[in-house]
Amino acid sequence: MVSNLPNESLQHIFSYIKDTNTLYSIIQVNHTWCENGIKFLWKNPFKNSYENPHRNNLHLINRTKILPILIPNLKRDNIITSDTLFYYHCFITHLDFDNLFRIVLTFFERNKQDIKCATEFMEQFRPGASSLFVCSQNENSKLKQILTVISIILTILANGSANIKWLKIDLKNDDIKKLLHNRENNEDDPDGISLSSDIIRDTVTKIEEYLIANLKLDKTKILFMNLEYLECGQLSFKLPTLEILSNVCKNLKVIKIDERYFQIIQRPLISLIKNQYNLEEIRIAGIFNNPLNPNYEEIMYGIISSLKSVSHSIKKIEICGLIIINDETFSFLCKCKNLEILKLEDSYISSKNFEWIALAELPKLCSLEIVNVSSNEEIVKITNPIRVISQNKIILKNLVELVIENIFIENHNLLEVIGENCRNLVNFFTIITADNDISSLFTILKNNLKLKDLRLTLPTLYFSNVNTGFIIELAKSLPRTVNSIYLSNLINSVNEYKEFLENCKVDELIYFMINFSPINDISNIDECEEFVKRWTEEKRKMMLDFYKQEDDCCKVYVLWGY
Repeated sequence: MVSNLPNESLQHIFSYIKDTNTLYSIIQVNHTWCENGIKFLWKNPFKNSYENPHRNNLHLINRTKILPILIPNLKRDNIITSDTLFYYHCFITHLDFDNLFRIVLTFFERNKQDIKCATEFMEQFRPGASSLFVCSQNENSKLKQILTVISIILTILANGSANIKWLKIDLKNDDIKKLLHNRENNEDDPDGISLSSDIIRDTVTKIEEYLIANLKLDKTKILFMNLEYLECGQLSFKLPTLEILSNVCKNLKVIKIDERYFQIIQRPLISLIKNQYNLEEIRIAGIFNNPLNPNYEEIMYGIISSLKSVSHSIKKIEICGLIIINDETFSFLCKCKNLEILKLEDSYISSKNFEWIALAELPKLCSLEIVNVSSNEEIVKITNPIRVISQNKIILKNLVELVIENIFIENHNLLEVIGENCRNLVNFFTIITADNDISSLFTILKNNLKLKDLRLTLPTLYFSNVNTGFIIELAKSLPRTVNSIYLSNLINSVNEYKEFLENCKVDELIYFMINFSPINDISNIDECEEFVKRWTEEKRKMMLDFYKQEDDCCKVYVLWGY
């Protein structure tokens, strides 16, 4: 029986459960389950669970209940001493700083009383620590309260021997605006009080000073010694953060950096990368149209080529919004024998660097994504620079996921080479740029019988190049394993929509997403819904969701149960 399982087995089972409500139910079963499940419930109390703003607001309100448990003196009317069943703070391994900021802000919005005892409470942990929170007379008092509470929490974690393995710092402009206006707002302010970039920047600077002051403390540094995951967003204060963490962290497995001005963080970022023993995943993201620093080429070469130091362990590389001009930047890839995922997105990549990818064996590469990438103008006029990669049979034979969607680079004969060399694709996303792509597309479908997810797009730029009359034959040629279909600008009428679905003989269709061509013959999109309902009944399926949009861009998305 489950009740007789040893503690190790219970903890192994509980470690796979991510849902907070389920974990909360587990700790109420009995004392043994409580003792073994509590650390998983408290592992990540500051997480951001929902992207939907309304659901996330409810989530934040619920999360505010954590604060009086972590900080006993926070609520004067409900003082909780340290005499609790567990030292909850010892279980915390994940610290989402931006969501912690939102939780504390939400707490003060819902609890208008002040926290006069906050500084006194902190004194018992760090003599003289209150000096970190001296604010000018004009400083936003709510900001001071929020940062004081956050600092108390960091202090409690550091003094309570917590072991933080996951850290995210990614404040958004909306968070700062909400703080300053005490409500969510956009650029337009109904009260006529506009928030200038200077005000926002000044507030970010104050938050930075508080956070860095905490990170510089020896006990806080110890808190992050075993850090495995680090994510820093655009608005975050990366220079001092990276300078501190590059000397503290040696066991990072994941680094995600989103930055506008890489010249500022170049040295500490390179140092951080080189100091890792077993880095497995890195994401480096910039802003493609950001004005270039005169030394940009040299800076990006220095950062990306530093990955050579972790080539033995790196498994995933994601580059987004960068301009890779130096032709030797990707030369390190030849040493990345364990690379499994390579993603290049919204970037300029010189054709020579595509050749470096092609020259690398990459025997374990299973996912290759190249999306919205541009390259040498003189090259793309005559060929697709990605073609050299598709000629590497060692790379393509193991690919399970292939995403090639680059609107401003014609395919030329790229799909033909993919059709010749790919045999194990499960997910395949691409664009169609000319009629000669169509026969190659059918070859790809014929040779990849494990395919599950297919996404095809006809960009408006190539409308005149492609005859979409092949679409019904495509439905008939789909491998039976396909369960997700996304077609954009390839279906022009309700009748074509119906005919495609009728001729689709896959075993278990789950997702069917159609963006109709803007040049369409659709007078009543409701006919699609009526047809889908009949088709669903005939196939004895269960429709979970149906979404339609009838504006300038007609869309119909259907989701069926498994």
